[in-house]
Amino acid sequence: MLYLYIFAISILFFNYVGADVTPTESFPHNVILDSTNERVTLYWKNNDTHMTFEMHGQTTGWVGIGLSPNGGMIDADIYIGWVKDGNAYITDRHGQDSNAYPPKDPEQNVDLLLGYECDGWTVIKFVRQIPACEADYDRPITSDTIKMIWALEPKIQLVVSDDYHQTSRGKNYIIESMFPEGEEETHHSFDLINEEFHLPAVKSYYNCRVMALPQTGEKLHLVKSEPIIQPGHELFLHHILLYECAGDYAVPPTEHVNSNDQCYTANMPPGSESCQKVILAWAIGGGAFYFPKHTGLVFGVEGAPRYVVMETHYDNPNAMAGVVDSSGLRITYTSRLRQFDTGILELGHTVSGIQHIIPPQAQSFLSYGTCTENCMSSSMDDAGVTELNIYGVMQHSHLLGTGMKTRYFRGGVELPPLSEDKSYDFNYQETRILQEERVFKKGDAMQVVCNYKSMDETELTYGGLDTTKEMCMSFIYYYPAMQLSFCQTAAEYNTLLNYFGISEVRKPDLTNLAIVKPEELSNLTVADYIN
Repeated sequence: MLYLYIFAISILFFNYVGADVTPTESFPHNVILDSTNERVTLYWKNNDTHMTFEMHGQTTGWVGIGLSPNGGMIDADIYIGWVKDGNAYITDRHGQDSNAYPPKDPEQNVDLLLGYECDGWTVIKFVRQIPACEADYDRPITSDTIKMIWALEPKIQLVVSDDYHQTSRGKNYIIESMFPEGEEETHHSFDLINEEFHLPAVKSYYNCRVMALPQTGEKLHLVKSEPIIQPGHELFLHHILLYECAGDYAVPPTEHVNSNDQCYTANMPPGSESCQKVILAWAIGGGAFYFPKHTGLVFGVEGAPRYVVMETHYDNPNAMAGVVDSSGLRITYTSRLRQFDTGILELGHTVSGIQHIIPPQAQSFLSYGTCTENCMSSSMDDAGVTELNIYGVMQHSHLLGTGMKTRYFRGGVELPPLSEDKSYDFNYQETRILQEERVFKKGDAMQVVCNYKSMDETELTYGGLDTTKEMCMSFIYYYPAMQLSFCQTAAEYNTLLNYFGISEVRKPDLTNLAIVKPEELSNLTVADYIN
């Protein structure tokens, strides 16, 4: 199975919006690349070896898309198509300069399927291989985050020396999964929505809503989740995360349920910080998430999640007032239990203040969190299993994160990673299904590595739940489920203090730790001194 991950922000706009034409077939995936004016839509599907794209551009000139390493023209793998005198054309090109029309590749590794013009729109359908055919010019489609660029030109100008900077261009981001639902299952669903939530007139807002899952007394398997986006609000929804509530907040006070509060602030209900285990996620451009046909996430009975916090990130760049939203998630489940219960294991660096420190002015700073052989082996013994099957990974850090990798070891030898994203973006998070399940054996180990860029920071960044603080974790989806929820490490507390020359502290509180010794530092907090 394959995902397509693409990053994007529109750049130039026109002042009109036209209705797209009907696609040539029922594609499982589509996205409006020009999210501001809806002039470019991309449809796609894939098999194990090839990807079929259908570009729709509101132009009678040419329309183009490209796979970019960084959201720009340089080194992008570009496809430009047009229709002239009733004949359709597609070319395989590569970006060399941001203001120059991209030249053709030496080899044209693209096959045109069809193309036509209709009501001011140009439609181009083509197919390419998933791997890169020319290493110097083509880019493979992988599970890394890929930035998709797009362009429109009202005239058919195809001269390499043409100035390109006046062409309407942009970049966008897509996340999609492609697992079918189980066969011969009876499905039911319920909705978790932000009921008539009044969005504040600010550019960015995180809304958190405590919600109850149905409790039937019968074991059920959650098999699918999908976004419910209120019509007309597509541009406001950035991502939705569903956190399981645990510990003392596993059953929140009644007055907290169905309340809307701003996430990561003092307005959040006391105790809700215990809701930190991500169980479902959706991000802009994403569609439905399907659990593999042989496994599902348990709910409905004692010991399974009962309450959740739904975090919705609203993007409102014009600070529009008067927006009332009822978007959310639709959860599909079945009472016909699948073969395996899914487990979700949180790996990485312990969420901590002083034990997770990122210095300022760093172009690249790595944090590590290890899930050791002993921890996993002990839990597997308790569960009576010798192997686990890993089928999905969701990597998670905050705003400084630029890259993440979930490493995998057996017998001290590093195997191919479970997941690697060299272009991590906090605003686009979804669970990524592995193309092939990985068998985790007793004695294996895992490690999460986060790459942070803090060039714009003037002080230390500490670990914590707030988005202004940092995390470094991977949520591993596997079966059969064990009781283990966390497998994490952090720098040993006293060793870390000794590293900075601090021998004694008082009030060992992670947010306000005062130095006692050495005496010449006794008027400082640990944070002030390290800064």
